Amino acid sequence: MARVATGTVGQSRATLMKIAIVISSMGSGGAQRVVSKLVRAWAEQGHQVTIVTLNGAEAVSFFALPPNVTLIAANTHISKSLVKSLRSLRNLRHLLLGLQPDITLSFIHKANILMILALLGTGLKTIVSERNDPFRQPLSAVWTRLRHFAYARASAVVLQTSDVKRYFSAKVQAKSVVIANPIEAPATDVPYSKSNNTIVAMGRLHPQKGFDLLVAAFAKIASDYPNWSVNIWGKTPYRAHVADAIAAHAMGAQITICGETAAPFEKLGQADIFVLPSRYEGFPNVLCEALACGTAVLSYDCSAGPVEIIEHGVNGWLVDCQDIDALAAGLRTLMADASLRQQLATAGPAVATAYTLPTIAEKWLTLMERLHAGKTVQ
Repeated sequence: MARVATGTVGQSRATLMKIAIVISSMGSGGAQRVVSKLVRAWAEQGHQVTIVTLNGAEAVSFFALPPNVTLIAANTHISKSLVKSLRSLRNLRHLLLGLQPDITLSFIHKANILMILALLGTGLKTIVSERNDPFRQPLSAVWTRLRHFAYARASAVVLQTSDVKRYFSAKVQAKSVVIANPIEAPATDVPYSKSNNTIVAMGRLHPQKGFDLLVAAFAKIASDYPNWSVNIWGKTPYRAHVADAIAAHAMGAQITICGETAAPFEKLGQADIFVLPSRYEGFPNVLCEALACGTAVLSYDCSAGPVEIIEHGVNGWLVDCQDIDALAAGLRTLMADASLRQQLATAGPAVATAYTLPTIAEKWLTLMERLHAGKTVQ
């Protein structure tokens, strides 16, 4: 049960809550990174936080967690097989009821579904969080039906962008709240020294991220800008399709796949231009981080997120999604105009303040407190 706060850590609150979070694992993914940030903020305020992982027999987190956050392995498993996944519901239900949380959250669609099904009839307050664009990442027919069934029975549904609301029924939309991802701020307020005509893109080297489209777009104008280069930073499991695109366009002299970096803000801040060429997004964290670093940004107007973050020509540059010619034209516009780049770069940090960890963590807590008090989402 919730308890009355006796002191303050961070922002003062009248009531401290027991918060349970259900997620497939605490590996190195984007949702897990978000969870690690949020629980740090909530634990600093004195909330009692427990993370329950569904996959694997051991409780392990890739990201550092505060010592007062509990990590438990439910010893269940999310499988492609619906039957195998549903068999774990009894164990999950027993574990969560034993925790007696004031609020139970879940992240990522299948974990969302299993959490809601496990807690049916318990009266516990539940929040599910959809982490990507369901228009572009469809589930199987059975899992899709279960998602609609489960989300309609959650106390609240958190979406990362308002555009995603259109996917769901009116009943789900009525209990939906848009809360973006938190971003980390650069470690320094001192402006980064810009590189020598460098374009940076960053993210998983997955077809979703559209790095092959960036390669094709840059290839159209590269001969006019021989002193410009493109550095692509990110995890390399899908490196081959990007490398193949670079080879196909004979861009090896100007485009480099750099791998992962332990200093993303430095790479983003030193760039003259940051490009987000994604085919679609859940929420483009790296776009906000580039804005926070004071770098001019160029982005496809993909679903979902960029159009809710960027005001074209004011704090960034938007072009039609998956249009290679439009992306090439956007690159040419920014590469040829240093004053425009400076204008966009100067406006970026103010935009990013809306996505700082304290701001986003507070939005979550406000929602949880409303539900705990017996109020509706809206």
